[in-house]
Amino acid sequence: MAQDIQTALVFQGGGAVGAYHLGVYNYLSKAGIRPDIVTGSSIGAITAAVLVGARSGDPVRELGEVWKEFTVGGPFLSAQAGRAISSVMNLGMYRPRFDIWAAPTWTAFLSNDPLRSTLVRHVDFDRLNESEIAFAASAVDVETGKIDRFSNRGNGYVSVDDIVASGSLPPNFPMTEIDGKSYWDGGMFDPTPLQPALDLFEAGTHIRRRLILVAPGQCAGSMPTNFNEVSERMIELQIASRVQTELQRLRHRNRLIEVIQELEPEVQHHFAQAFPGARGLDPGSYVNDIIHIGNTDPRIGSGVSDFSASAIQRRIEAGYLDAKRVVEEMALAG
Repeated sequence: MAQDIQTALVFQGGGAVGAYHLGVYNYLSKAGIRPDIVTGSSIGAITAAVLVGARSGDPVRELGEVWKEFTVGGPFLSAQAGRAISSVMNLGMYRPRFDIWAAPTWTAFLSNDPLRSTLVRHVDFDRLNESEIAFAASAVDVETGKIDRFSNRGNGYVSVDDIVASGSLPPNFPMTEIDGKSYWDGGMFDPTPLQPALDLFEAGTHIRRRLILVAPGQCAGSMPTNFNEVSERMIELQIASRVQTELQRLRHRNRLIEVIQELEPEVQHHFAQAFPGARGLDPGSYVNDIIHIGNTDPRIGSGVSDFSASAIQRRIEAGYLDAKRVVEEMALAG
């Protein structure tokens, strides 16, 4: 019996490197690949929110407009100048703080008010919450250290604050307060939010689950030469090092499900009784296709705060080419 295919797109965090997401989704859309589930953290949460709640109804166009707003400078400005300005100001995302008199009580160096305005212009949150596409983003509760998830499934309503919270990376950006809780960037501990995607898949063996992780971060990078580059390199390593770990964990989970399925039904029952944790390894949650679209262009892997026009354009182009390669190799178009 033919299986129904459910596709989940998971977008990794990574600041300006997130322009890669636009190139990837542009190609996936042309290839006829439509998501049923979209999750993300940090810049990935912004990508996911725009794709699911695009105000124009055209996700590719809307995300392209967002990245135009996130781009610092243009052809008239050198890449070096654009990168330097990006470290302190991006009119689509953040700006310097002007309340110098309050500096002793600051908990962040920059204001992310421009991001709120950008999101409101490009995301229809009613559309996002009513969408047939399941959505989830993550953020970290500053006091408890726990990861909270904001989803359009269940009784919650995903708001602009939820998306801003997922991208509130300290110490550059302030904590975001929601219902009495303060949140930091979800990418700190959950840069590749696979689990929310797994939770949003329908259960049952009649579903073929296809998970596509869009994760351009890579461990290899440039030697830092100043404090800003040291900070960037720390973030890059923190994000990139999780990708292979998470993919390996998911593949091990699949293998355990395969082993359990090979047992006799009575043995399976006793196994589940003896090891309660195994109940989460139901055959109806097996992920059939685990696909990683990752960066192959060494020029774009670093520079999480480099929003210069040339860097953004390279990342968009690299995402498109990498998605094309993966789709063609795996015959995913459809």
